[in-house]
Amino acid sequence: MRFEKSCGSIIYRLADSLPLFLVVRYRRHSKYWGLVKGHVENQETEHQTATREIYEEVGFKSVVFIPGFRETITYSPFKDCIKEVVFFLGHTQETEVRFLFDELDDYKWVTISESKEILRHGNDRFLVHQANSFLKSNLFNILER
Repeated sequence: MRFEKSCGSIIYRLADSLPLFLVVRYRRHSKYWGLVKGHVENQETEHQTATREIYEEVGFKSVVFIPGFRETITYSPFKDCIKEVVFFLGHTQETEVRFLFDELDDYKWVTISESKEILRHGNDRFLVHQANSFLKSNLFNILER
């Protein structure tokens, strides 16, 4: 059995005190909208991987991970392979995505309601829902930072 590990982030920004979540479209699968993530390389920590992937995929340099949020999903992308993906909640004030590689070809900032429409994979919808719930529960503390 092969094991793969990736890390990424549910990136959000605030607009009129409401969170907007970044979703990205993958060039290989033109109908697949998802979240920023990628494989762990060498001896990276989970945060290092997520930070690198954020920069490589969308060009953001100033994403702050919100303490206390870490979600893991596990699935089998193909036979004899188990994949674990760790997601952090990341806040940014950046709005314009810069594709540094050709892996992605579009992006949108979406509300929680819009995310349910655009994200086809249940895991992605679950992650954004968890992030939104976390923000609702902790928004006062987060805004005080």
